Amino acid sequence: MKLLRRLFTGASWEIPRIRTVMDTADDFFQDSLTQVRMSSWSRGRVAVIGDAAYCASPLSGMGTSLALTGAHVLAGELAHHAHQGIAFDRYEHILRP
Repeated sequence: MKLLRRLFTGASWEIPRIRTVMDTADDFFQDSLTQVRMSSWSRGRVAVIGDAAYCASPLSGMGTSLALTGAHVLAGELAHHAHQGIAFDRYEHILRP
């Protein structure tokens, strides 16, 4: 909470009221948000899709859409390539940009 107090010190509008409520609330919850960027989305016979691979933004709300798109692309590449390593490389080449 010290960080939030410091970040919003001097802010106007509703912030002073929010700070007061935040300081007196017995159920205030604060958490951190982290995004991990992987150098590769596969290793060996395992590949990751969706938020595990390419979360556009943890707050975007696009997790399901991206996961379905990724699963579709990965399934197509696996169907077209006999070796999963080639399919994984193609999948990542298509979606990583």
